[in-house]
Amino acid sequence: MIAVYKNSVEAEREGGFQSNAIRQVLNGRAKSHKGFTFVRISVDEYLKYIGEE
Repeated sequence: MIAVYKNSVEAEREGGFQSNAIRQVLNGRAKSHKGFTFVRISVDEYLKYIGEE
């Protein structure tokens, strides 16, 4: 499953995650949060995923 969030706060609000834990994964201090991995994507990739290219 893939979900795309604008930022960690949106992921916290909509996905039930903790934004600080997501940032730890993104910064390499943790491997996952609640069994999920997170990666940064570019603005262009984000727009492509949400259908606004």
